[in-house]
Amino acid sequence: MAVPRDADDWASVETAADFSAYLRILSVDFDADVVESKARQEANGWVSPDDGRWAHWRTGDFLDAWGSWLSSMHDREVMELEPPSWRGFAFQLWAAMVYE
Repeated sequence: MAVPRDADDWASVETAADFSAYLRILSVDFDADVVESKARQEANGWVSPDDGRWAHWRTGDFLDAWGSWLSSMHDREVMELEPPSWRGFAFQLWAAMVYE
């Protein structure tokens, strides 16, 4: 079992336990991005979600990006996600994190 090390390490996810650990990593990464963005805002007086690592700061926007990313994939790429796997779910979350 290869436990993911950071938010970019979605490929290490193999099991439900790995996926659970990856979700915790994403949560910490998101919170850190918000803190860093607020610090930039205080220093510069302005910050945009585009300035951070996460493309979306609201759950609804994130879920919309996830769905949009899935819809934009070509049939061959979607087939690579079949059958569903923990690694595939982790990859989808990582993609939604940055997809605009």
